[in-house]
Amino acid sequence: LEIKKTIIKLLKGRIIVVVASPEQAQIAERYGANALIVLEHRTYDIKKAVFGNIARGADPGVIRNIMNFVNLPIIGRVRFGHQMEAKVAQACGVVAIEENASIGRSSDRCIKNKSSFLVPFISSVNNLLDVLTSIHHGALMLTTACISSSTTGYSNEDTPNIYSATTAYSNIYNKLLEMKTSTKGEKLKYLKPENKHLLPLLNNLISLEHLPVPLFAQGGIMMPTDVAMMLELGFDGVILSNQIFYSSKPEMRMRSLVLAMMHYKDPDKMAYIAEDVG
Repeated sequence: LEIKKTIIKLLKGRIIVVVASPEQAQIAERYGANALIVLEHRTYDIKKAVFGNIARGADPGVIRNIMNFVNLPIIGRVRFGHQMEAKVAQACGVVAIEENASIGRSSDRCIKNKSSFLVPFISSVNNLLDVLTSIHHGALMLTTACISSSTTGYSNEDTPNIYSATTAYSNIYNKLLEMKTSTKGEKLKYLKPENKHLLPLLNNLISLEHLPVPLFAQGGIMMPTDVAMMLELGFDGVILSNQIFYSSKPEMRMRSLVLAMMHYKDPDKMAYIAEDVG
């Protein structure tokens, strides 16, 4: 457990980039990324009824190939609830596993025995109940989940939008603040009977006044100003959208995002960093 916590500690405050090929991984490494999440590139076609274009975790061959090209930590992305995909990712040598519902669900329940894996788990969350459930099942790091709205669209890799990240952060911390003055009965009503075992964990979070594990922003983050906004909100790091590699200047975009991580508190420097990034 201590080794897994150390891995997550090393990721905190860093930039993680979603990549789908060795070429993208090399750009990310060259311009300052700290870790990579390998994406199954066919995920972009999940809305098309075409055989072969199915939602799934990244091909083990793609993971190993990227590992051969870069020296960065590699995180495996698996479908929600898909324990075998997680086992395969671990067998490939990833440093962590991200359970992500945006690429598909294999079950209505998350992978529960996360602590039995040798590498730490990263779970996506939208609200405080998601946070409590994920931590209870052994997640050592959290990211904002991809959600949709009739007015804001999807915050998935194919249609970037940071709305999901800002909304999730507000949902989590506003509810945590509300729970601070709630009675035990009100807390149990929020948790519902099936989640009453989470009450001690909820009380612990209330006393801490913050989450006990890092929370990263994810969902369409692809501009320097997006990075700065996420860090100002209070996120512990960011996961950059794979769409940055489809800009007209992916190298300049990647570099500007890394610089924004360093200078997000300085509007004057940000004005320079955000200029002409493709």
